Amino acid sequence: MKNIFLSLLLLPFLSFSQSGTEKEKSTAEEVPEKRYSIDINSDYKYNTFPSHNTGIDVVYSHNKWKVNTSLNYGKTNHFWDSDVSTFYPDESFIGTRTSYIRTVSFMGFIDIQYQISEKTKINFFSKNEHDDGKMKVDDHIKIYDDQGVLDRDYLGYKTSDQNNDQNAINLLLTHNFNKKNHFFTIETDWMKRSGWANPTVKGQDYAPNGTAIPGRTYDTYNDNNVVIDVYSLNGMMNIPSKWFDLAVGGKWVFVESDYDTKNYINNNGDYELDLALSPLCKYIENRQTAFTDLKKTVNKWDFKFGLKFENTLVKGFVTDTDEKSINKTYTNLLPALSAKYSFEGGNKMTFSYRKTMSRPIFRFINPATGIYNAYENYTGNPFVNPSISHNLNLSYSFKPDYSLGFSYVKTKDNIGALTNFNAGNIMGHKVLNYLDLDTYQLTLNKSTQLTDFLEADFQLQGFYKSTHSLVSVINDRDIWGWYGKLNNQFYLNKSKTISGDLNFWYLSKTIDREYVFEDRYALNFGMKFLLLNQNLTLNINVTDALQSVNEYAYSTIDNIHQDYRNYWQPRSFKIAATYKFGNKKLNYNERMAENATDHNR
Repeated sequence: MKNIFLSLLLLPFLSFSQSGTEKEKSTAEEVPEKRYSIDINSDYKYNTFPSHNTGIDVVYSHNKWKVNTSLNYGKTNHFWDSDVSTFYPDESFIGTRTSYIRTVSFMGFIDIQYQISEKTKINFFSKNEHDDGKMKVDDHIKIYDDQGVLDRDYLGYKTSDQNNDQNAINLLLTHNFNKKNHFFTIETDWMKRSGWANPTVKGQDYAPNGTAIPGRTYDTYNDNNVVIDVYSLNGMMNIPSKWFDLAVGGKWVFVESDYDTKNYINNNGDYELDLALSPLCKYIENRQTAFTDLKKTVNKWDFKFGLKFENTLVKGFVTDTDEKSINKTYTNLLPALSAKYSFEGGNKMTFSYRKTMSRPIFRFINPATGIYNAYENYTGNPFVNPSISHNLNLSYSFKPDYSLGFSYVKTKDNIGALTNFNAGNIMGHKVLNYLDLDTYQLTLNKSTQLTDFLEADFQLQGFYKSTHSLVSVINDRDIWGWYGKLNNQFYLNKSKTISGDLNFWYLSKTIDREYVFEDRYALNFGMKFLLLNQNLTLNINVTDALQSVNEYAYSTIDNIHQDYRNYWQPRSFKIAATYKFGNKKLNYNERMAENATDHNR
């Protein structure tokens, strides 16, 4: 793969030198347009620690060929701190945590397009990603008795080396027929993801006088391997007629996931494999989909109707202290429809409804128990079901800078990690389908050009959220709230090569699953410079300038109250530069595969 990338980087220069030779032979000939475009981009970001990223994007086009390719290398540092206070009937756990992750990543992408004939084109792309990371987490928990007297301290840390690889290969064939919008596509896709990590957790309980408590030492390490393969094949034909446009197609997706986890617990100086915390899991998902879409225009009306039929077979097993088989079959009918009416003067009214399905991400499927510290852990669940959402939207745009919209989303069997409290006041997070969610939203958007040098976009949103519990340990919740943002873009010269933006947003108190979040707001600022005949773009950005995005939340589960504070270091300074040379009409564009949803799971 490395040789392919080097060859592609050399091709533009070889072709350009040949074009120059032709020009020397005959100065009367027209100078040929450059066949390539190269973007070199780099950025530097600083909050608590620095991060940087550098890449090169190359486009080469000649006759029936076009090649997009990209190489990217970066070092990223993440730092955050958080507080979790848990109030049991007999004890209170007041915990603080600081986390630091450093990741070195590499990404290579290539997309080759060949025009087989005037009507037929083939695309081949390959994407390769690799990252290595190091993690360090420090925990400090003060544990008080029911009288509020300090009983003991827990001091612990977690370290881990980890690496991940993701490789994808995709082939797409497109054929256009003689009639407009009459075409056929077929696409095949393969993605492989593999990852390894070796988290080690150590901790010790101390008495209030600072002496270590015998028998209250925690020591465990983990060897975790994950391999995921996703295969897909899909085809579609679009058939226009004088009555309507018809699209029909089908898709097959096969997912095979293998999870291998080994948790070792230190027992009197010897590390012993804990089978209960060391599951082997194979998860196989086989999906077959057939769909059809209809489009029809009648005077000022545009109608669309779609229907998708999906059949899913899930098989596999989980083996820890015993073996449990995974065996599920389910079918879903997913309709979608929309209608748009265009008034005189450009005003438009649109109505749409869509039923969608969200499958659990692969991390949620993994049944491994991830240990944070002696008093907190996390467990995935391969038996979790997909969630279903009904999405209803109504919008009206006018003048045409204004738009008013209403939306309603009902999500059934929402997927999340529900906290449960076990013996010894150990807090575990288990992935489950444990609530339904209704969201009503009213949104007003306004765009305006105040002067030749100042533009503003304004959004005001009111919402009502309601959760309906599917388990007995949490109660239903509902809340009214609002969200607002103001984006201002301004220019500092007539040629508009120097511009800036000043953005502010505010989110009122809201709910997310079983959590209630306090209000948040942020002010962001940026400048953009187009230099050297607009070949060089320089961006300078400051996010969360007021350092206001602290995340405060609380929950009550099984009558146990918890308070949270998360600070994810959103405040940062970033400077980014992109230099482009060659043919400005050629733009780099990474094509997204039809199976991108499963790639991102």
